[in-house]
Amino acid sequence: MLVLYQEDVLPLLHVEKKQRYTCLKWNGEHGGKAKFIVRDNKTGLQSMVIAGRFQDLVWFHLDLAGDAAVSNWDTAEKKKSFDTLKEFSMLVG
Repeated sequence: MLVLYQEDVLPLLHVEKKQRYTCLKWNGEHGGKAKFIVRDNKTGLQSMVIAGRFQDLVWFHLDLAGDAAVSNWDTAEKKKSFDTLKEFSMLVG
């Protein structure tokens, strides 16, 4: 038997069923002015979330959290993971 190519195939991102979404950055505002960068842990995509506008989400194959425009946003206080976006929406209002 001739084997031309053999390599173990591993998943790109190991994700459990829980904590699908992670809040990476927060602009420090509250209420309707609050904005967040959220990562979908299943797909690796990121989105800008504006409080109260979850219907307008657009997911990107870009590192939004690493962009210079959000470099001064907080990364510690709001870096939490959630099972659903609805759970996250309860936090941000």
